Amino acid sequence: MAQYVFHDTLADTSAVARPRPTEAVCFNGHWLDDDVPGFQTLYVSGREAYGQEITSVLIGDAVGEDYVTRHYPPRRIVVGYLLKASTSEAFRSAYNELNRLLNAEQAQLIFNDETDKYFVASLSSVTDPAPGSNHVTGEIVFTCSDPRKWAVEEKEFSGTGYTEGIQLITLLNTGNVPCPIDYEITMNSENGVVGISSDDGEMQFGRLEEVDGETVEESEVLFNLAGNEFFNNQNLVISDTDKGGVEFERTCAPTYGSMSGRSGSWLKPPAGMRNNTANSWGGCVKTVTIPEDAGGSAGARNFELSASVVFEGTADQTGVLRLSVCDENGAFIAGVHIVTHLRSSTAATIYFVAGGMSRQFSTNTTASGAAGRGIGAKCRIRKNGQNISFTFGQYSTAFDVPALENTEAVKATVWFAQYTGLTSLMQYMGVRDFSFRKDNVESYVDVPNRYQAGDVMRISGNEARMYLNGVPNVEDEIIGTRYFQAKPGATAIAVINSPWANAVTAVARIREAWI
Repeated sequence: MAQYVFHDTLADTSAVARPRPTEAVCFNGHWLDDDVPGFQTLYVSGREAYGQEITSVLIGDAVGEDYVTRHYPPRRIVVGYLLKASTSEAFRSAYNELNRLLNAEQAQLIFNDETDKYFVASLSSVTDPAPGSNHVTGEIVFTCSDPRKWAVEEKEFSGTGYTEGIQLITLLNTGNVPCPIDYEITMNSENGVVGISSDDGEMQFGRLEEVDGETVEESEVLFNLAGNEFFNNQNLVISDTDKGGVEFERTCAPTYGSMSGRSGSWLKPPAGMRNNTANSWGGCVKTVTIPEDAGGSAGARNFELSASVVFEGTADQTGVLRLSVCDENGAFIAGVHIVTHLRSSTAATIYFVAGGMSRQFSTNTTASGAAGRGIGAKCRIRKNGQNISFTFGQYSTAFDVPALENTEAVKATVWFAQYTGLTSLMQYMGVRDFSFRKDNVESYVDVPNRYQAGDVMRISGNEARMYLNGVPNVEDEIIGTRYFQAKPGATAIAVINSPWANAVTAVARIREAWI
């Protein structure tokens, strides 16, 4: 009878994993001693001190040669190894896996006794096993075109001590050869330039001369009033007692409201406005004190006062409507008014007055009268230095008044009036869109800048290239820019941004290297 054979179904947990050799190899993220069955690292050479190749030239009969330059040639690292298996099938399978793991270019090569550093290597050659053998003792040769070994971890340094557009970064390179520097610059406001400077070179992107804004002359509307805005405006000084340099008598206060057949809300005289002073004009007034411009300056040497007006009635109706400006002393500067005072006619006269000069045009008060006079006709007074021009509907004129060249308008006035004894007031007499524009105002204009808040500039020292928001940006690089490296020891770097901008957030990173 056959004897029963006992099989242990439990795994042997007493086995201890074989420790890696001191110089075990990790290539492209794989430890060969762990990932290739039967592989064992025996020795490594080529990692130590490394000589340089000297270039020199022979000149004439000189003793020796003249030195030209030196450089480090590519490094060859040789890994001695043992690979064995119990069967030819297992040996072939292990060798296939080894070949697969070594099939990488410019990959990290790390050794077990220095896991914080790596070489950049490619496989050059590997020993062929003897035919029919299940084991091989051979060598793997890696070529490092760059003979340096690099730190696995980068070191990061931040800018400090910001003053007047400049902050300082102090790098500390504990390697034994220079290494490239990468920068990350984050804009915290609009900015025009980023400069990076040390004793070893300078980089500049953008323009140091770029400004955040500039002072320009432009026009500014200081008020625009219609209807009720003459009465309920907390931002303006508006009076119905200040005569604003006009000689008429004030006898009442104006009102506002609609007019039959005339759209909008109008400033207008009250119903039944009368003048009780003999042989004179009298009525109601609204005077607006011209506010300061955006720069805080009061008064206006150059300006345009304008309004939409209506002045219509029948033959028995009379009245006057006047727009004018005066200076800080209340002296009249310029005005335009339309008047009718003949109770038997619709004839009317437009007057343009400035600096003792006057010009008049004949018109009428009927709705079907001359074009530009009537419903919503535009009335304007413009002053540009000594030139003062007027428009009322289709009528216009201009005067040169040297004496008024530097005179500034301080108040703008609307007058409605009627002559003594003329008891029938104009049916439609009103003003809306009463507007004052100051010209040649000095204003600070923001100039959209090259770099906006939130932009991120990355500078690659290894590539010698700048990226803005991830996109290569060669056009911003100033001629003469030099992408210097961090020498062994301490390197002081100044980071510069536009002095009118907020400080940029500056970070420098290095990956130390050894030869």
